Amino acid sequence: MEEHRFQTRDRRRTLRRLAGCTLAVLLLGWAGSTLAVTWSLTHRAVPRRPETSFDIPGVTRSDLTLTTSDGEALGAWLFSGRADLPSAIVMHGNNGSRSRSRKIIELLSQKGWTVLAVTLRAHGDSTGELNDIGWSARRDVITAVAFLEQTFPGRSIVVCGRSMSSAAAIFAAEELGDRVAGYWLEQPYNTLEAAAWRRLQQQLPPVFDLAAFTGMQLWSRAILPVSLSKIAPAQCICHVPAGGPLVILSGDMDDNLPLDDVQELVDQVRERARFVVFRGAGHVGMPETDPSLYESELDAFLKAVIERNGEAARESRQNPPEVM
Repeated sequence: MEEHRFQTRDRRRTLRRLAGCTLAVLLLGWAGSTLAVTWSLTHRAVPRRPETSFDIPGVTRSDLTLTTSDGEALGAWLFSGRADLPSAIVMHGNNGSRSRSRKIIELLSQKGWTVLAVTLRAHGDSTGELNDIGWSARRDVITAVAFLEQTFPGRSIVVCGRSMSSAAAIFAAEELGDRVAGYWLEQPYNTLEAAAWRRLQQQLPPVFDLAAFTGMQLWSRAILPVSLSKIAPAQCICHVPAGGPLVILSGDMDDNLPLDDVQELVDQVRERARFVVFRGAGHVGMPETDPSLYESELDAFLKAVIERNGEAARESRQNPPEVM
């Protein structure tokens, strides 16, 4: 009888040890796998490499390197345009590069606009390893604006972003203020938390997606320069000045960024933003899904910028600054 009690006690002790070891292995596996996922999503996807350039008939292209305030070197192309028209900064989405923005670059150049196409940090031929989906790249936007201001003094500037770079433009808006005359923002996400959650929901079954998201929230505190909750364009878009045109575009078949998420951002600037929905478009490819709608909306945006510039010039002539 006594021997049986000892055997039962030993079995229970063994089972507890096995359960503890199993739990420890599971926790270590969860921590390690979520760290790997978080690291891969927040760092350069491919090694730094040269960009594949292209030419536009009748337009001069200059190959440039811009240096940001924190020392990153950004690859860029400058396509020269007419001196009487504004300039546009064109940027790409996550894991892309400036060569992926060819369609809008060509459209703007063919309309006579000067175009500065920039590859953001941790992408393409630009330096940098950390990719926090637009937060640090706000410095890249500010650097591009400063370059155009120095190169073409007095010429108005618009910013054209896509997904990640739309977020970067929004994050830069508070510091840039009225230095930017208009914003063309394709597929801006509302918050990085929501964007990450949507992606995990697509790639993992229930429960596993929540476990991965919890780990990502944990590790992001150690990897990202700010908390995940602060990387939220919906909280910052009100910093975009009210004076210039603001166009936000998205597709209704975008699994990464459902329209409800974009609407949360649009609602913050409802009275002054134009929200354009492309039927049948996913997270990328709006110019290809409906080329005529894309170009007509772009034309309307550019016209609004030019008209706004004319109004500002007339006001300046009518109300010249006082000379002390």
